[in-house]
Amino acid sequence: MISIKRKLKTLQYQGSDHISLNNEEDVKSIITWLETQIIRYYKDGKNQFTSSDWKSNAVSYFKELKCPYSFEKYQNAALDWLLNYAIRNEYANHKDNINERAAKLRIKDTEECSPLDVNTVQFKR
Repeated sequence: MISIKRKLKTLQYQGSDHISLNNEEDVKSIITWLETQIIRYYKDGKNQFTSSDWKSNAVSYFKELKCPYSFEKYQNAALDWLLNYAIRNEYANHKDNINERAAKLRIKDTEECSPLDVNTVQFKR
């Protein structure tokens, strides 16, 4: 559950701190948001998860995306897989920007922490 919340937060899902995977409406909202905002598998933008048979649509959706987990049996594992899928999509779509920002954050050899000696007494405390 914690990793799912962390991934939702990474993707900037509103309310990621207050979701419950035991709540059907939360699960439906997460899947709907991931599909319409990030994954966009259905090119027509049609929301498959608003009808009363949203669960059967979700089962089909996970199969179409080739999720290795059955949404019916392993809902949390399937959601985690879907979040990973969404994160991969986001990275693929924005990798130049992400890599550029990450390069700016890297520690350079000339910075103070590069000559750390992990064998010193101070480090082992």
